[in-house]
Amino acid sequence: MIGAMAGFAVSDAFIKVLTQTLPAGQILIVSGLLGFIFLFGIAHLKKRSLTGYFLRLPIFWMRLASDMFSATFIVAALVITDLSLVSAVMQCSPLIAALLASRLLGESLSVTKVCAILVGLFGVLIILKPWSAEVEIGALLALLGSVSIALRDVLTRKMPKDIPSTVLITYGYLALAPGGLMVFLLKPEVSEISNQDAFLIFGAAVSGMIAYVMITISARTAEIVAIAPFRYSRLLFAMLIGVFIFGESLETSALVGASLVIGSGLYIFLQEAYKKQRLKSLKQ
Repeated sequence: MIGAMAGFAVSDAFIKVLTQTLPAGQILIVSGLLGFIFLFGIAHLKKRSLTGYFLRLPIFWMRLASDMFSATFIVAALVITDLSLVSAVMQCSPLIAALLASRLLGESLSVTKVCAILVGLFGVLIILKPWSAEVEIGALLALLGSVSIALRDVLTRKMPKDIPSTVLITYGYLALAPGGLMVFLLKPEVSEISNQDAFLIFGAAVSGMIAYVMITISARTAEIVAIAPFRYSRLLFAMLIGVFIFGESLETSALVGASLVIGSGLYIFLQEAYKKQRLKSLKQ
């Protein structure tokens, strides 16, 4: 999960630079198709069929839709908002995933966990500052992206185990193209892709694909409540990139809000670890 977060932060940085010269819709379409072609080749080499009974499963298409919306909202947020702020808002994704997992997967959610989640969501409000006249639209888009990511993680865990991760990842990248098409229809712009843009697109695609593989394997092999807190490492990577590459800085309110979100997530993780250790000792 930590490796995936580092990969996503690097991919976001490439995309952030790309948004200065290319429209968001074009970035999504080109990145999605490039990633799909590459992963299609890998699936072919591994003799993984991209057709099967899973195409008739509603949950498969729900997961695909969550992939599409998460990427679309995040890229749109990066166009108008600092990388570090987008990443700070996205730290609420594990909390939302824990809530969704309790409803869709039947994972336990005690009163203390609910309280911790509420504290974390209050931290999100501090970051968004809805009471302020200067509400960041980009931060709201990042929040919608976080909800989509949380839903994708839960649906990934609910997917039949016999569906190869390669198949899910390949279709996940293909889902970026219709997301980009929606953005293009809202704002029809196309720019010429320079050599520098091509390099950045390649870098974003490669780092994103590596991260996607890591997070898919993680979500399918471990309980969401256990792995979700490690998502918070993405903020650290994003802040380092934002400060040293883009010259960004987070406001005090954003830092306080992010601290509440991360603190609540870590509390849930520690509580889960303690419960498992206690059950293990009782069995012995």
